[in-house]
Amino acid sequence: CGVCNGNNSDMDCAGICNGNTIEDCIGVCGGNAPINCPQQSSVQASYYFSSVTLDGVPLTAADAIIAKNGESTVVGYGMYENAGSGYTEVYVYGEMNIGGESFGTDGYMQTGQTPQFYVNGSKANYVAADGTVLQDIPVFIPLGFHQNLTLNLVSDCNNDIGGAGSLDYCSECYGGATGNAAGYKDTDNDGICNAG
Repeated sequence: CGVCNGNNSDMDCAGICNGNTIEDCIGVCGGNAPINCPQQSSVQASYYFSSVTLDGVPLTAADAIIAKNGESTVVGYGMYENAGSGYTEVYVYGEMNIGGESFGTDGYMQTGQTPQFYVNGSKANYVAADGTVLQDIPVFIPLGFHQNLTLNLVSDCNNDIGGAGSLDYCSECYGGATGNAAGYKDTDNDGICNAG
């Protein structure tokens, strides 16, 4: 990298020697789309979002909504307002099985599973620690057509965007990414919150 007549093979897509910025699957350097685009599948469902925000702020065309099966397998994505008229379309792909062949869709959605959506890498938790429903996402059904959905992620009490943390009876944040259980400040379980 930076060697006269060299090929700059150690340069990332942003032109930084030994940098770690990479292109997403649609060729944008440091973009928000997944690094590896999902394999298309004939087993699919469409999810149409009429509203997607992060702490009340609308997204831009550079922002991505990614669907995963669990925490890692990307099964679909869409760039914000890609369907026009304020709608974002995300095709979510299911696992194919034709004569025992999955055609590169191993680990994709099965009927009855719920896809896990992310907005620019922030996980959209669906239920808060106290049971409050945060997002209402339909289960995957092949050829399903789900419209007027929303993904309005807000910061929880732990300042995690889209987080599942809630306040307990001691007005302390628990659940989500906190690692705390409800009532963790009531160390002797007498219903009285202890200081410190």
